Amino acid sequence: MRSIALLVLGVACQPGDDTGESGVPPDDTPPVIVHEPVSGTVPVGEDVTLTATVTDDGGVLFVFVYYQDDWYPNEGEEEWATFFAVWDGDPDQYTATLPGEVAPAGVTAYYFEAVDKAQNAVYAPTEGPDDPYQFRRE
Repeated sequence: MRSIALLVLGVACQPGDDTGESGVPPDDTPPVIVHEPVSGTVPVGEDVTLTATVTDDGGVLFVFVYYQDDWYPNEGEEEWATFFAVWDGDPDQYTATLPGEVAPAGVTAYYFEAVDKAQNAVYAPTEGPDDPYQFRRE
């Protein structure tokens, strides 16, 4: 019969001290997303490139863009297509391209989600899927 040894390490903190083992306060601040929404009308069939500046003192883990073509508010729980926004080489800049080739005329809605290395998340706009950015394709 094999025996398994389990070693448990504890971290002692002073009362009221939630800094943990490293002495660094926990990161409970989400990233900051700055984005200039798409303005005007986009021709049907044209791709739309979205860019956002995403910053976080502890580092950004990932940035997503969610979108729906032919979007109407309060029409139930439609699925949002999801893309990774890709770091484009400029400090803090992330981009994603919404494909236009199959997008119908109408309203396209989108929002960003950024998550930092401490798993803090934030939407832009703040309400995310409940009040997304919008633009029209014609």
